Amino acid sequence: MPAAGLAFITDITTADAFGRPVVSQGIFDAVLGLIAGARRLVVLDYAAFGRTPDETAPQRHVAAALTDTLLARWREQRDLAILFITDPANEGYGASESEDLQLLRAAGAVIEIGRQTPFAQQALAYFDSLWANRAPRGIEYTADFAVFADPAQSDYWLYRLMEASGLSEF
Repeated sequence: MPAAGLAFITDITTADAFGRPVVSQGIFDAVLGLIAGARRLVVLDYAAFGRTPDETAPQRHVAAALTDTLLARWREQRDLAILFITDPANEGYGASESEDLQLLRAAGAVIEIGRQTPFAQQALAYFDSLWANRAPRGIEYTADFAVFADPAQSDYWLYRLMEASGLSEF
C-alpha cells in the first residue's frame, strides 16, 4: 500500500488541566465510517460488546452507536452481509440476551457467540493469514521487520535518551 493511503488514527483518554475527562475515539469513528461505506460484507469481532446501564460517568454508548450504524447501513444496502463474532459473556453465558445482538439478528446478521464455532474459526483463520502474510502468491499484506528496520545506532541512542528524559512524551 502506498504511504499516501495510510493514516495514523488515535484513541485518546485523558483529563484536561482541570480534571475533566477528554476522550477521542478516532479508531471507533473510523470503524463507523467503514461500516457506513460497506457494500457487500461487514465482519466484526468484538469480545466486549454491550450496554451497562449503571455507568455513572458520561460515556459514549459504543454498542448503541455500532448497532445503529450497522442497521442504518443494512437498511440502505439490503444485500449487505453482517458477521458479528463476540464473546458469550455479552449474553450472560446464555442467561440473558443482548438487546443490540437481538436487533442485529432481526436484520439477518450472523451472530457467532464464541470463537470456537466453525464459521468464526474460518473468519479468524482468514484474518490471521492476512496478518501473518500467508496470502496467495503475489499478494503481500505485511512486510518483515527488516524492511523498515533502522540500523543506525545514533538514532537508537537518541530515542533512548528521549524516552528517558521524557522528551518523547506528547
